[in-house]
Amino acid sequence: MQAIDQKRLHEYLDAFSVSTGVPVTLFSPDGSILEEFQTEKKFCQFFPIYRQPDSVCGSTMLFSAKSSYHLGEPYIFSCPSGLIHIAVPVVVSEKFCGCAVAGPLSMGPVSAELLTQAFEFNQVSPELLAKISLFISSMQVYTPEQIQKFSLLLYSAVVHSHKNWDDYEQLRLRYQRQLTVGDHIQKRKQSKPQ
Repeated sequence: MQAIDQKRLHEYLDAFSVSTGVPVTLFSPDGSILEEFQTEKKFCQFFPIYRQPDSVCGSTMLFSAKSSYHLGEPYIFSCPSGLIHIAVPVVVSEKFCGCAVAGPLSMGPVSAELLTQAFEFNQVSPELLAKISLFISSMQVYTPEQIQKFSLLLYSAVVHSHKNWDDYEQLRLRYQRQLTVGDHIQKRKQSKPQ
């Protein structure tokens, strides 16, 4: 990543992950994994597809990373397995330089339906089933409010790692202007006589 203090970003993401107990992955702009924090707490660790940028998981992560960039703020999304993630863009000079993704997080007990979804696009050996079952039984369940607070903390960690608040503010303002223009156009279309 260009023009960013990678050491400081590492320290801030590590601090977020250790203090919250939430795993974090730092992705490059093309969706490759640059660094992971608390990998042992990730449900994804059991599935090789997770590390493939062109997989359904990789495509979802990249789409969410770019969505967070266009918004200029955290983007909370559900992965193909039905678990929750928080994407926060790494922005330098208004350019997308990567993305920090916290999760996966569960907002309810992991159900058979969620496991079925995960197993649909992942080959799982029988010996892994026992490990996955034990892992799932120990997953912490979070409330929507907790996940929202995590998104604020992760955003704060990323933005403060390189003290580039203006880039994020410019992205948010641009997005708000686009919404306003779109709303104005929609109102004009509705008010025209037919």
